[in-house]
Amino acid sequence: MRSHRLRLIALAVGCAICLPALAAAKSPTTDQAIARAKALEAKKRWAAAREGWERVIDSCPNTAEQRFEAAAHLRVLNDLVPPNTDPKQANVWRAKAFILRTLDFRWKLKESQEEKHVRIDTSDEDVELLKKGWQRFGELVFELSRGRLRLEQSVEVIDQPMTRLSGDDSFWLGPWDVEELIKGRYEPGTLDTVFGYVKLSDGKTQQVPAAMFGGTFGGDLGPSGAGWTGVMWYPGWMTGDGEVELHEWLHQVDWAFAARVRLPDELVPSSDEGRMEGEEGGDLDYRRKPDEKNWMSFYRHLMSEHITSRMWQEARCRPWEGVTYARDWLVLGPVKYEGEVGPAIDKAIWDPRRAPAEGEKVEDLAWRWWRSETDMVDLDAACGGVDYSVACAFATVRSDREREAYLWLGHDDSIIAYVNGKEVFRFVGPSGASPDQASAKVRLRTGDNTVFLKVADIAGGWAFYARFGDRVGRAVQGVEWVAGA
Repeated sequence: MRSHRLRLIALAVGCAICLPALAAAKSPTTDQAIARAKALEAKKRWAAAREGWERVIDSCPNTAEQRFEAAAHLRVLNDLVPPNTDPKQANVWRAKAFILRTLDFRWKLKESQEEKHVRIDTSDEDVELLKKGWQRFGELVFELSRGRLRLEQSVEVIDQPMTRLSGDDSFWLGPWDVEELIKGRYEPGTLDTVFGYVKLSDGKTQQVPAAMFGGTFGGDLGPSGAGWTGVMWYPGWMTGDGEVELHEWLHQVDWAFAARVRLPDELVPSSDEGRMEGEEGGDLDYRRKPDEKNWMSFYRHLMSEHITSRMWQEARCRPWEGVTYARDWLVLGPVKYEGEVGPAIDKAIWDPRRAPAEGEKVEDLAWRWWRSETDMVDLDAACGGVDYSVACAFATVRSDREREAYLWLGHDDSIIAYVNGKEVFRFVGPSGASPDQASAKVRLRTGDNTVFLKVADIAGGWAFYARFGDRVGRAVQGVEWVAGA
């Protein structure tokens, strides 16, 4: 059934961090870390050796071959070092499942425009089967992460009929399809994972043509920053063993490590990368043997030999708490351009080392205050919705001491960012704006610091996000934006 569970993960990461975010300030070189781990093994210090090989993966710049070498050693050491068995010592991943009791769906056939209608009910027996699989999924996460991650799970049955699905002539369950049904059933921003289950066939005469049976998004497109999985299931497929849930959830984990924790994407193999012996591609460090009945050994390999204890302790999909995006800006624009966007955004419209004043003019334009009502600063609204234009934006951030911080940005389209007059980030080309697409390490001084942005629109949307955080995106205490007029 693995071919049924197609991945729709949306990974929009423009991170400027090239090394694992969990690395210590003064990490050993990879060769030194490998030598140390081998020396600890030679002394039969199994726990310390296991930790050493994990540091090769999560704290050193590494190649695929070095990761495979570390994973091979962890495979042996995992049998010699007991896992954590105390749930209180595990990191918490918050997950909620919604079981949609009734699908009452109408659609038209693409060719004939004939209208079709089904009403498919989920029985109490079905609900218990899905709950069993949901519970088993949580048990597997704790077991296969070696007790470093546990799910804080809940499940809710929604009796209100489900009337919409995504697609044209074959369909699937997207997070926007259930948006109104799940609204108010949890506090936004508090969940790492949301699952939705809808029954697409009664097993007899009624069924909905499915584009896929399991589809997963990361937190950039999931509900309120959570990862999303929609499961369109049918009688005989779901068995209550938790494997379907685990497979799809691992796609969310893959997104979360890259987009939330800011680890290199290649560090974590996808749950689609398992292969049988003799097959091409996939995770070259694993091949399923013919006598293996399912893919559980591959998931164990992925979760305990490629994802380290430290990584599980940092894992999350939900947005970081307490972050504050800048909403008050002095803006100048639009400045129309012709030709390529690169020369246009490079053109000197304003000296980024000098703070503008409200009303100060540049030719026929004047700096003016703009307050966004959302975290996204909509330059179409601020500057009149003119395509092929550049806008400048200026804000002040105050730090209670000198410190290292990261400027986190989202941009539509091209952007150049300056902090205290120094260029810290540049992207030239088309892009859609989403929070925390990219980051730049900066040095903030005590007191006021200036942030100056040039944002160029190519066509369509025109917007940006800006905030300060630490190297993985967490809020930084003692840093606050200075409100405008």
